[in-house]
This record gives sequence, C-alpha cells and structure tokens, in this order.
Amino acid sequence: MRGSILGALGLAAACGPGVRIDDGSEDGSGSVDDGETLIPPTPTGDDGDSSTTEGPGPVVCEGSEPILQSGVEGTVPTGFERCPDGVIHRVEAVACLVPEPPGPECTLPDDGMQSCLSDADCTAGAFGRCIQQPLLFEDMDFCGCVYGCATDADCGDGRICACGSELGAADYPARSMCIPGDCIDDDACGNPMCALGSGDDGCGFSYGASCLTPDSACTVDADCGDFIDCFPRVDGGFGCQDFCCCGRPLLVDGRPVTAEARPRADWAEGPLARPSSLPAVVRARIAAHYTQAAQLEHASVASFARFTLELMALGAPPRLLEAAQRAGLDEIDHARRCFALASAYGGRSIGPGPLPVGGATMASELEAVVAAVIDEACIGETLAAVEARAALAHATEPAVRQTLEVIAADELRHAQLGWQTLRWALEVAAAPVRARLLERLERALADAERALPVAMVDHDRALLRPHGVLDPDDRRRALADAITTVLRPCAAALRQAWRSAPSEALATG
Repeated sequence: MRGSILGALGLAAACGPGVRIDDGSEDGSGSVDDGETLIPPTPTGDDGDSSTTEGPGPVVCEGSEPILQSGVEGTVPTGFERCPDGVIHRVEAVACLVPEPPGPECTLPDDGMQSCLSDADCTAGAFGRCIQQPLLFEDMDFCGCVYGCATDADCGDGRICACGSELGAADYPARSMCIPGDCIDDDACGNPMCALGSGDDGCGFSYGASCLTPDSACTVDADCGDFIDCFPRVDGGFGCQDFCCCGRPLLVDGRPVTAEARPRADWAEGPLARPSSLPAVVRARIAAHYTQAAQLEHASVASFARFTLELMALGAPPRLLEAAQRAGLDEIDHARRCFALASAYGGRSIGPGPLPVGGATMASELEAVVAAVIDEACIGETLAAVEARAALAHATEPAVRQTLEVIAADELRHAQLGWQTLRWALEVAAAPVRARLLERLERALADAERALPVAMVDHDRALLRPHGVLDPDDRRRALADAITTVLRPCAAALRQAWRSAPSEALATG
C-alpha cells in the first residue's frame, strides 16, 4: 500500500536511503534493513509542538451528584459521581447490592440459534445469567449470557466493578458489570481523576476507566463530535476515539452527519450474505455494523460532491476532478453493498432517508480545503482502506468478501487522490502556506495515533471475523501498523522531496 501511494505521488525516487519502498507487493509486506531507522521519532516538547495537542486542562468536580445503585431500597451510592460538566468520576470502590444482571430467563427452544439456554451455560464470569432479550433490527427475541459483579475482586486484574444505575446507558452501565480499568480511585492516579468513559459502536456501549490527566485530549464526548467518543487511551489519559473507521465523512459545522436508516429496498443492491447459521445476537451485531458503514458511505457521496466543487473553485487540474467524480460514484456502490449486507443480516431491507445537509458549506481557500483533505483523505481514507483489507483477511462469507474486495481497492484509490491533491497544493501554494500544510500533516499523524482504538478482544471475535467485523484489538493492530509503515513513510517522503529539490521532485503533472 505504501508503494501504491508513493507511486501515485511520483515520489518513489525521492525517498532516499532512509525509506525502503515495498517490494512490489500490495499487502505492505516489504522489509527494511536490520537496524535501520526509517523515520525519525515524532518530535515532542518545545521543539516539536506540532505533535502534541493541548488538552482541556485539569478537571474539577465540584457540585457533583452521586450516581445511585438501581433496584435497591434507599439511596445507595455506586461509588461513582457525575460532575457538572458530565465527567463520570469514580470516587471509591463499593459493593453492589444487586450483583446479578436483571432480566427474564430464557424460554426459547433449543433451535441452535441461541448463545445459551439456562444460567448453567454461563460460566465465563461471575454471576452469569442466560437472559432473553429483544433482537436489534428484528421483531424477535434471543438468549445470551450476561455477567455481573459485586466487587472489584469478581473482575480480575485490569478490570473494575461498576454497580448498575438508572443514569442512562450512554453515560453509565444500567446493570452491574466488570469494565476495563487501570485505576480504582484518584489515589491510583496520583492526583488526576479516575474517570469512566463510554463508547457507542452502533449496537451497544463499551465502558472503560482510566486516569483523566491534565493533558488528556478530551474530558467528555462533547469535546469530540458525532460518532466520536471521549474514551480511555491504551497509553493513559483520554482521547477522542472513532469507534468506526469511516473514510471521508460529510462534516457540517465540524461534525459528521448521516441519513437515518429506514425500511426501503432500492438501496439494498449487492451480494447477499446467508447468515442463517449464526446466533441471533451475532446477526444483530453484524447488521448494526453494516448499517452504520452504509450510512457513512452514503454520506461520503455528498462529501465528494462538495470536494469536487471546492477543487473547481481552486482551479484544480482535470485529473483530480475526474478522480473526485469517480470516487463519488464509488461511494454510491459502497453504500448499496453495505445496505445489502445490513439487510441480509438484519432480516429486512433498509436504506437511507434524507441526508441533513442544511448548514453544509464549501471552503474557498486553498489551505482550508487541503487541511480537510489531509484529515479526511490522506489519513482517513488510507486507514479506511487498511481496515477494509484487514477485515477481508479474516472474512470467509463470500458476499462479505466480494464487498470488502471492492471497498478496499476503491478506498486505496481515494487515498491516492487525497495524497495527489496534497502534492498539487504544495506545488501551487505560497511558501508559508506550504509550511503550514506540512505541519498540519504531522499533527494529523499524531492525532491518528492518539485516536487508536482501545485494544479489547471481543468475546464474539470468532463469530464476527468471518463476516468482516473486526474487534477493537484487530482494528488497533491494523491501524497502528499502517500509521508506522504507510502514513509516516509517505509523509516523510513528501517532506524530504520539498526539502531537497521541490521544483524537480514535484514537477506539476
């Protein structure tokens, strides 16, 4: 992939001895000399402020409200409190009076579609129960194991117990459960606050606790944007985490927008999966995954339409306009394919409603247009291509493989378009603008590293992978490797070309 992007930029010869290009394989399997440093480490501190992002500062939790346990008499605290700005603060560890997950016992027949039939089947954790619950996207129930906890001791190392509350699942668990956590209270953080983060992957919420440090990139979801959650980072602190790698989003006022999914059949065109052998709960999760992917692909059509107009306003060469137009058509095909998969796994045809484009504006200045290209295409589309290829590597369902093969190839071309647009902008920009764009590229790389998914292994990984759905651990591995082996070498080659001989290395094409 790195070789493809550098080839599209015409920079293979500009890499010099510090960067080794792929050996021609499109899987990024090229090697480097033993002991050779490809890219110098990203600078930090006063000499390299382009690689750091100033966080919101120390968190103060004065005037907080305690979060109370649900299903108990009186007011029993959970040990968590909600700060006025929305931060969920873990004050202390307490015992849950209702450790068992609530819900009706399973009464469904043994049809081979259920994850469990009785509580005796649920032995992977403490207080296991087999609960019957509604299936997302379908008018039917399924049975699945859920687990609870009374204290942190029920959860094991690296996890803490959160007692259920009625606060709301978007902020805090509705039932007692073990959640990943590297702190138990503020003392474990050495002054910074031990806080809880939540993330929505489209079919449920994930939770994690970590130290909310003064240099965290965010404190609450409002600091991030739609589809992006303030969530604990693996390396400590909190950062804005995208629970879906969505390529080029349609941004309105800095936030992604999508059309609501609704019943309709005309968008569900593509290879059809045959998921009948899957447990109902797994089918629902896969349907939710492809529904969200389809909504984002659908919105990308509008994003590329706007991008085409912006290129025309800047006087861009015809080759970029042609590629942008083709990319918009690609996104229509991607949306159809993903809606077809979502419909097959969900058991009913769905498609997009009206796209809320009110407030969408065009950028008219070169620097503003290309800054978005760096974020959404050079970084976003490249990582989207990587994620599609990683999903394809695990997928075995034929319809899913057909879709991912198309998307992976198209997203790579879209990434190439982004890098080619950046190259053209560097050719025509004044020196100060050129310098700022290269600095913006460095910041975007650092932001991508900070936004890597938390490495959590999904308990349904073995069932999800064959159908093209990666868990957070899979995604983190693929994206982290791409940042190191694709994005940083490409950025370094581009910088080196301008430092050495911009007039020769980047002749206008």
